[in-house]
Amino acid sequence: MRLEIDDEIIQKTKKCPHTFACLSEEKFPLCSVKRPVNGGSVFVITADYNQCPYKMSFGYSYICYCPVRYTIYHSYNR
Repeated sequence: MRLEIDDEIIQKTKKCPHTFACLSEEKFPLCSVKRPVNGGSVFVITADYNQCPYKMSFGYSYICYCPVRYTIYHSYNR
């Protein structure tokens, strides 16, 4: 199932190293969201391979500020 995300949000995500595979590949391993953060971010448990410019270390956790990932979480609860 292809996830539908507004083009405006996709345009904000200019540094995606995976060419938006999260939107079209059903088995693409998304980072698991632990909880949302105010301001368009989420705390995540990262996928093992995940080298991503939108991921930032925060103590023993990571914050993801990818606009597409944030929208997937809020729109699809994934």
